Amino acid sequence: MKNTIMRMKRMNKTLLIASLLLGLTTLMQAQPVSRETARRAAATFLDNNGAKTAQLTDVSAEIGFANLYVFTTDQSFVILSADSRVQPVLGYSLNGPFVAEDMPENKKAWIEEYGDAIQYAIEHQTRASAETAQQWRDLTEGNYNRSGSVVVGPLVQTRWDQGYPYNMLCPSGTVTGCVATAMAQVMKYWNYPEHGLGCHSYLPGNHPEFGVQSADFNATYYDWNNMANTYGSANTEVQRQAVATLMYHCGVSVNMNYGPSSEGGSGATTATVADALKSFYNYSSEVQHHSRSSYDDDTWMAMLKADLDQNMPIQYHGRGAAGGHSFVCDGYTSDNYFHFNWGWSGYADEYYVLDNLYPGPGGIGSGNGIFNDEQGAIFGIHPSECTASAPSNLTYTQLGRNVTLAWNAADGAAGYNIYRDMSLIGTATSTTFTDLALFGDNVYFVRSVDAGGALSLSSNMVTVTVGYQTPDVIDLAATAYGKDVHLNWTAPAWCYPTTPTATLNYGEETPYYLWTSVYYAHRHLAADLVQYAGKAVYKVSSFIVYPGTYSVFVYTKTLNNQPDPNSLAFSSTGIPIAVAREWHDFILDEPAILTGTDDLWVVMKQENTGEDYPTPSFNLSEHNTNAFYAGSTSPTSLYDANSSYNCAWLINTYLTDGTYTYNLYRNDEPIANAIADTHYTDSGLADGTYSYHVTTNYYSGETEPSNSVTVTVPGLVTQTVELSPTWTWWTPVVATTLAELEAAIGSNGILIKSQDGGFVRCENGQWSGTLQDFVPGQMYRIATQEADTFTLTGMPVTTAAISILQGYNWFGYMGMQPANIATALGGFTPALNDQIIGQEGAATYNGSEWTGGLTTLVPGKGYVYHSTASERKTLLIGQ
Repeated sequence: MKNTIMRMKRMNKTLLIASLLLGLTTLMQAQPVSRETARRAAATFLDNNGAKTAQLTDVSAEIGFANLYVFTTDQSFVILSADSRVQPVLGYSLNGPFVAEDMPENKKAWIEEYGDAIQYAIEHQTRASAETAQQWRDLTEGNYNRSGSVVVGPLVQTRWDQGYPYNMLCPSGTVTGCVATAMAQVMKYWNYPEHGLGCHSYLPGNHPEFGVQSADFNATYYDWNNMANTYGSANTEVQRQAVATLMYHCGVSVNMNYGPSSEGGSGATTATVADALKSFYNYSSEVQHHSRSSYDDDTWMAMLKADLDQNMPIQYHGRGAAGGHSFVCDGYTSDNYFHFNWGWSGYADEYYVLDNLYPGPGGIGSGNGIFNDEQGAIFGIHPSECTASAPSNLTYTQLGRNVTLAWNAADGAAGYNIYRDMSLIGTATSTTFTDLALFGDNVYFVRSVDAGGALSLSSNMVTVTVGYQTPDVIDLAATAYGKDVHLNWTAPAWCYPTTPTATLNYGEETPYYLWTSVYYAHRHLAADLVQYAGKAVYKVSSFIVYPGTYSVFVYTKTLNNQPDPNSLAFSSTGIPIAVAREWHDFILDEPAILTGTDDLWVVMKQENTGEDYPTPSFNLSEHNTNAFYAGSTSPTSLYDANSSYNCAWLINTYLTDGTYTYNLYRNDEPIANAIADTHYTDSGLADGTYSYHVTTNYYSGETEPSNSVTVTVPGLVTQTVELSPTWTWWTPVVATTLAELEAAIGSNGILIKSQDGGFVRCENGQWSGTLQDFVPGQMYRIATQEADTFTLTGMPVTTAAISILQGYNWFGYMGMQPANIATALGGFTPALNDQIIGQEGAATYNGSEWTGGLTTLVPGKGYVYHSTASERKTLLIGQ
């Protein structure tokens, strides 16, 4: 469900002027609004509604509308008055940018009417009301905190119309009529009844030549499952017949006066729908028609909200100078905008205030598109047959995206249907259900299903929000090593974008044709992905034709012209999908990074559709030489579809910036940007105390600072020495003396020796011998009588140069943390069959890499390097 809405008040010029001037008083002098003031107001408004305004662009001059400012981003826009005597925000959208190119004439006309209305206010020297003036102050001073959130809706998912194929069974050349289309959409919402009651016949008054129109409701079983939400060239004849039968029967049930659209279309009275639903379709006795004129505004809105709160769509009607129209009200917002489905294939379906029902001309029977007069509605539309009560006390628990719903058992319920954002997502026989929620707001409710399959009213609704968290670092740590500070942190968990940075798609339309297959896949070639190197796949979307069970697999390499099984980056299997003929998203657990040098495979699988022609849909008009399919049992054994077919599967792959980098700050000043690693050494610092924090660069900019850490330089280091009861191979990583080590070992010591023959021996608690002191980077062997552990504290020993001769060479590793051998040796070039020997094992260089039981060098440990080369080399050890 969208939690942002487009507010476009459409009305004729007289009504518009009256609306804008309504409430203007002599309270406050208004004046022209500067471009910079308008920009501040636009930024405040969009920020308050959750839109990003870093790239706010003024397109007012380009568009050329008078008395208006238009500011747009790549995801939103807002239209503002250029004079403060008029309310500031005239229209906005949070679902896309303002596109001036090829703007529809009706849209351009109503925007121009805003400018004319503002000009009228200027010429007549009107003054701003206190409320309007306060709105301007709030927006320009950054104090605006008003926004209308969606409370219910849109409930109805169909986007039907009055022409073909809906009118297939109507008298030749006529349309269904708006009353029938609205009525049919509400009935489809309920998928009720299985069949009707009785029969009915009549003779159309305007065109008796059409003959008697008849419907046998009782003998007709309505094919709800084959009624699609939208219709186009891809729909089957069965689907077209299913919706045409419902449309014609709705028309007959209200005595539709059929006529062609050229004569104004087919007509009926909306009020007759109430009796038709009860008499012919067994809807509840609560179904009643009411006129708005019989109630005050607050009561009328409360009546509408009461039905919508029960998830019951309302059939609504209104009239203007050019005629009337019947349509569906199926949602509302917290600031009293109501959502209307106009029955024009989705055209102008948006949120409107009740006094400004002006979708504009464009649909069948729209006239001038104004329906503010003679408003009325059919309330209480729901089936009467269900013997089960509605579920109650719906609650939820949430762990990330996993949402567990629970509710009280309903009397007479044989099972339950669970809905998310008005779509059926599953069924249950118990009173709990677990769902993998989508990012953003998820609105859930539950309906009981009785033994006969009839649905109850809805439970209460609950809204569960899965946030788009930013990838903040939360565990920055710092250690001072003498004059250096070593910082490290953990890469934050992946966070998902609200919009993709790029999309690999093959069209957004419904499929041109259907075809049988088990697996179907797109192969994106490396050559085509070079431009996306470093970006990541985070979501796959596919057009699902039939309900069933689906799986998705993402591979990032090719092996023998097939997906490489070892490159599987994501799989999600056995996903039940109940709502078909729509695009469905599959969100990856972790991003799949594109290298730009390897292929990308996106493989889908369908099962259990119960259809001869299941979901792998393709557009013959979309040629793609890398479409694959298989009737096998493996997603990595595929056939080239274009060897026999010219097609492209309807699979879209969404990309975002896939690699995080980091910015490091010392005392709030940047010292390093775009760090790819999760560690950094700040070197050569003067004595003092330093504070650090780090931020993450991600697809939406830079995150907030991490936790702050403070360290003092110079930093003393503590080395923990663990001695075994025999020999220990050791090297100092702190500046320490032989005397300090002898004192720490005490009478437990036996012998300390170096490779050059130097030694000290402990006899009767006294140390003596030829070894004078320690050399950085050298390994020393310590023999003790018993195991022991002690610590040495001092300035760190960070680097050393060790001469490597042919044969065996003792050395110690002094890095600040363990490292694999290749990293620890830095730029040193080993010879074939060189060895490194440690007390934990050994490693041999095979010409390209080190192999063997020893893989990591540990600070403070000693090792033996066996060199096969005759020449002398230098090994640099340390940072």
